[in-house]
Amino acid sequence: MNPLSHLSLWLHPAARDEPALRAEIGRLATRWGSPPFAPHLTLVGGFDAPEDEARRRAADLASELGPLDVEFTTLASEEPLHKSLFLGAAPNARLDAAFGTAVRICAGPVGEEPFRPHLSLAYLDAPAELRERAAASIALSLPVRARFDALALWRTPMPVVEDWRRVDVWAL
Repeated sequence: MNPLSHLSLWLHPAARDEPALRAEIGRLATRWGSPPFAPHLTLVGGFDAPEDEARRRAADLASELGPLDVEFTTLASEEPLHKSLFLGAAPNARLDAAFGTAVRICAGPVGEEPFRPHLSLAYLDAPAELRERAAASIALSLPVRARFDALALWRTPMPVVEDWRRVDVWAL
């Protein structure tokens, strides 16, 4: 049995939408010093579970979900690193249902933060003023629409984003 791992369940954008999101994340990383990362929408982040068990459950979850179309209508910056610069999703009943189903994957508590679906653009460990300047430099026009057609299990030890590794991915 695998030891416990800090894991996250992410939705990945479809091939038609991924390049623009990856390019913006990369541009912001270069300009503002954010680590680069794969574009994603976190269903459940930062839980601990045996990796082999989480992989089996994630495969089952992927078989229950279909592709999800998400509209991002807000750009925001908050204090936690994982929300230092992000696009906020418009209310979406299918996405909320996917989150509810995804919670079953977690062997332990998923945290107390309510589900606020978002797509991070940068992880900036910086004062609010710099985050606001970075937000003003965003090249994407709102609303941003994207289809998410893959579920992935990631090992996401914090706070070192460069250490994140994809465990497995499943088509939806």
